[in-house]
Amino acid sequence: MNRYRSINADLVCGVIALLGMVAGIVPPSIQAGPAVIGVLTPGGSYDPVLEGLREGMAKLGFKEGREISYVVEDSKGDVKSFEARAMKLIESKPDGIFTVTTMPTLAVKKATQTIPIVFSVIGDPIQVGVVASFASSQNNLTGVASLKEPLNNCPGSRAAEDRSFFS
Repeated sequence: MNRYRSINADLVCGVIALLGMVAGIVPPSIQAGPAVIGVLTPGGSYDPVLEGLREGMAKLGFKEGREISYVVEDSKGDVKSFEARAMKLIESKPDGIFTVTTMPTLAVKKATQTIPIVFSVIGDPIQVGVVASFASSQNNLTGVASLKEPLNNCPGSRAAEDRSFFS
């Protein structure tokens, strides 16, 4: 496994743990029927993130087809299709949605205010309007930001508001 894919698998594993908490997905031994995860991805170079999602869920004990199933909408680079694909995901009634990059995340955010959404590969989710602050999204979204500056320099982060966060 190359370094890029390994990092993505670990990142996605953490994101999925967040999804489990947000969506109320319980351990496979307790849940009746498979959890359904909707995925909206731009495709192409982001395919390893989807692979990482599947690997991360398997590491957590969710076997595909038995404890978890995926409804994947891959735009294959067609940015004009995000909103239609987001609506198609919502119609599948998933337990949670996983998005890759900003535009798919914004499309899903527009389509639902109730289904938990976990985003990945977004630079600054506050700046693009995905969440209100790092301390609280104030909506049904959570995820991992790919920030280029330390969190303690970001407005709205707990670290910026409470300098004791790092002590």
